[in-house]
Amino acid sequence: MLAMSIPFEQEPIAVFDLMSVTNLLVLGVFCAGLSSVLYLGSLEHEEVSRMAFFIYLMPVFASVFAWVIKGEGVEAWTAVCAGVIASGIAIATRRGG
Repeated sequence: MLAMSIPFEQEPIAVFDLMSVTNLLVLGVFCAGLSSVLYLGSLEHEEVSRMAFFIYLMPVFASVFAWVIKGEGVEAWTAVCAGVIASGIAIATRRGG
């Protein structure tokens, strides 16, 4: 759908240099590929209903990777929300006993 808007752009802003290709490979292979393999591997050992909560950790990991790999700053509000997400997942996946 977004491809239809390309003719209406003022000037092209996509630049393909070594750094942008490296970023695409790191994000595509490391962040997306590795996390998908780990998630799918964990589905072999746990129920899908319990593992579905971990999808909500994607923005938390994206913020951590942006901070570690790219050196981007993390806002205080983002850190607070990450804590809320992590504690919510811990409560939701806690085994009743």
